[in-house]
Amino acid sequence: MDKLSQKLYDTDRRIRVSKDNEVLRIQRSIERTMLTILDRVKLRDTRLSFNLLKVGSYYDGLKIGFPDEFDFLAEMVDMKEGKDFIVRSTGFNGTKNLWKCSEGQPGRRKIQYVGNHLHCSDSQGGENWMKEIGKKKEPEYLIDCISVKNTFYDNVLAIFETLSQEDLPKYLQKGTTPTFIHGPAVTLEFIWNGRSLKNLTISVDITICMKVDNWRSCIDTFEWITDGSIIANTLRNTLDKDGFHLTPYISDKGHTCQWRVSTSYTEHVLMESFGYDSKLKIAIRCLKYKRDEHVTKIPEASDMADLADIIQFARLYTAVDDEQQLVTSYMIKTTALVTLGLLTRKRYNRMSLSVLYKYLTVRLYTSIKLGTLRMFFISDYKLRVPAFGEILPGFKSLVETIDEENVPNEDTFPDNSEDIEYFSDEVEFEFKYTNEMFRRIKRDIEMQYNFIWRNMYAF
Repeated sequence: MDKLSQKLYDTDRRIRVSKDNEVLRIQRSIERTMLTILDRVKLRDTRLSFNLLKVGSYYDGLKIGFPDEFDFLAEMVDMKEGKDFIVRSTGFNGTKNLWKCSEGQPGRRKIQYVGNHLHCSDSQGGENWMKEIGKKKEPEYLIDCISVKNTFYDNVLAIFETLSQEDLPKYLQKGTTPTFIHGPAVTLEFIWNGRSLKNLTISVDITICMKVDNWRSCIDTFEWITDGSIIANTLRNTLDKDGFHLTPYISDKGHTCQWRVSTSYTEHVLMESFGYDSKLKIAIRCLKYKRDEHVTKIPEASDMADLADIIQFARLYTAVDDEQQLVTSYMIKTTALVTLGLLTRKRYNRMSLSVLYKYLTVRLYTSIKLGTLRMFFISDYKLRVPAFGEILPGFKSLVETIDEENVPNEDTFPDNSEDIEYFSDEVEFEFKYTNEMFRRIKRDIEMQYNFIWRNMYAF
């Protein structure tokens, strides 16, 4: 084993969430409590009948640190595509105008309601979910995601406030009042006081969603991934069985009827197909850890070399929260999924942990630099990334943690044409030359950093 791989293995053993009995007990306690809450929510509003789906970094096996975050989808079991609703583009404004509806925003959809049972729930005192469109003589309805989330939040809050200690598993207590300010999820807080872990604050995000079976109307991954990709069969089987989900799209622009495409459950199944000790998960956990160490906040403009650069670079800081994470865990996971889509099982098995880690770093840096990071499932859905200059100090520090002596010199694959793999988007380079590409981005980062942050004549 090369030195870098050994270093990554050692780091991972320190940072990953352990799977000891107490951690598993925390997991079971959270799941049991969420099922209790959802069962009681249904009694308050019959529209809110759910299937609880486990998603997020803990269940993906990518969580580092403590078991203090859990994520769930609350899938509405009584809402069936085709029977109760039809998925439309964001340009939809009634079937009379269907011929001129634009595709609208990638990664978002509207939901046209064609059933009849949701209208009857107003008598229960719940918020009306319907937004009328079309002509008054022939009304049609869209489902208002804000109203749906408000209803869900109000009911979860009411149940949460009535929970007594007898309703909760041993060692688990209620935390602060639930919130719903962070995107589509309702966030609950609990406190764990166990035998080893004391006063552990646990954040639980639960997001209401609707299942969509017709994934081919939205997802185009199979148009570009490698034939025989290591994840192709699992991906297709999961999409055929579970489809994808639509979650509320929370916008400050008044888009109350737009829903966001969510593939978090599909991502979970893909990640679950790799073992907890797999080199894929070790590489992702280590990259997240190094991200947390080095690429966290926007650097101070005052650190730049001269006033002209500061004035030009200040545009990058407009309306940006200082606490906003520059490189999100979703960017890292998306980079990993794209990589898996390009790798056959044979090539993955022959790739060392060190090469996979460096490859993910190279691709993440390159896609941010060129602004080409896209959702794995929808190629037209371009992800928001930080401005290139913002990540330079952090990435410079990150890549410097890898000493040249720890970088194996040998190529990843033997020199024959069948093992060559090209990228078709950001930049053409081969998996077999990952080590050389890593050295190149180290030089590129140094040059760009000197130009923007030190002195434009330094290089």
